[in-house]
Amino acid sequence: MGSRARQKRSNRYPGVIVIENISGKKSYCIDYVTPNGQRIRKVIKGCKSEKQASQIRAIEIAAASQGELEKKYGLKNKTKSILFHKAIDLYGEWAKNNKKSHDVEKYKYGVIKRSPLFKGKSIAEISAVLVDQYRTSRLEEASKNTVNKEIMICRQVIDKMIEWSKYTGKNPFREVKNYKIPKGKRPGSLKAHEVQEIIDQIKHPVKRDMVAFAFYTGWRIGSIRKLIKDDYNKENQSIWQVDPKNGQTVELPLSDSAAEIVERNIKKSKSEFIFCKINGKPFLTTMNDIIKNAAKRANVTLPTGKKWHAFRRTWTTHMFISGADIGSVRDLGNWSDDTMPLWYNDGMRFEEQRELLNKLPSLDPLKNR
Repeated sequence: MGSRARQKRSNRYPGVIVIENISGKKSYCIDYVTPNGQRIRKVIKGCKSEKQASQIRAIEIAAASQGELEKKYGLKNKTKSILFHKAIDLYGEWAKNNKKSHDVEKYKYGVIKRSPLFKGKSIAEISAVLVDQYRTSRLEEASKNTVNKEIMICRQVIDKMIEWSKYTGKNPFREVKNYKIPKGKRPGSLKAHEVQEIIDQIKHPVKRDMVAFAFYTGWRIGSIRKLIKDDYNKENQSIWQVDPKNGQTVELPLSDSAAEIVERNIKKSKSEFIFCKINGKPFLTTMNDIIKNAAKRANVTLPTGKKWHAFRRTWTTHMFISGADIGSVRDLGNWSDDTMPLWYNDGMRFEEQRELLNKLPSLDPLKNR
């Protein structure tokens, strides 16, 4: 991460590396070599101290050594398990500090625990057949989409128990496939002139710039709100997207227009934040109503879904229309895979599709007739 983070090895705990970003937040990495010669170096999510990282490192080394001994001497490892409802509790506590979706998912933890099918059972007692029974019974109360999400959470719970050595066995929830759900209508996007008409109806100059910045970058409102001056590199015309929704902090290039917006607001800002109020504080209230009301005044019909997110979908669509490849759109939009950018792409209108088709070389089918 260049100037954004500093790394140093712990003087007290061998094999522990402390990573500190510009805001002073620390994360902890462990480094070791397994008995079979494989180098392991990774950041431990949720780790709070060098000591804790060292303990996790010791556990992993011991587990790797045990595995090698079992392979060498043909030892059979006795199945280790934990009660399923206790596993959910452990996972829930971990998720509070490690999953941004915890507040949305915590209700589902209780629904799963209350199922009579899992009551009093250890993970080892749960089979694929039982999981399928749970899915079928839940369909009487919930949609297929909801049931799929609950099964996904169960998969994650047991994966964590395996990782934490609370359970040694297969994950029964991975032996059952999700219900197939047909894709709905694409969420839609805006044309450039429609975005301009919305901006023209917003009086506050900083909020106007925030909308324009979203159009040029496709950033979520949460990432735009917390941008600080130190995130911007004027020399490279690039900016850091810190701790976004997917957790992947990255440095991204800006277009000339986006960089101009950033530099203009840095000059006006009276605090560390790039986009802020006159008193220097960032805009913490939702911008959805601002967009909704501005669009109404401009007689622009907004796509379905969150109003601000229309600009992320619009950016994606216009990037594809401009000829960008899927890899570039994925990286510049900071997605972990190709699924969402392809889904967000609103596709081209007929006039744009015809323009592409007309670029094909012309033939003369009547020649020599």
